[in-house]
Amino acid sequence: MTATAAVNTVDCGTPVIQGYARIETDCLPEPVCLAHAGAMSMNLHLGTAFHSGDNKVTFFCTVRENNTRTSLSLEFGFHATVASVVIW
Repeated sequence: MTATAAVNTVDCGTPVIQGYARIETDCLPEPVCLAHAGAMSMNLHLGTAFHSGDNKVTFFCTVRENNTRTSLSLEFGFHATVASVVIW
């Protein structure tokens, strides 16, 4: 990826600010919210919901059940590890 590593995690707010890119996971009590254009590596497990907010976002994932790397939607019953995120 050639995008700048300007993406950073931000406080999601209460209630959750809908404009942020967001990843919900079974491993954390609160979602992980992301802001600013760019890319960053991540290692989140058991993502349950992915939201683009007011952004165009590509979530790159590894499907745990078969170790396939994908940026496509996951089918029901599959769990993914978020490997990186690009917001543009």
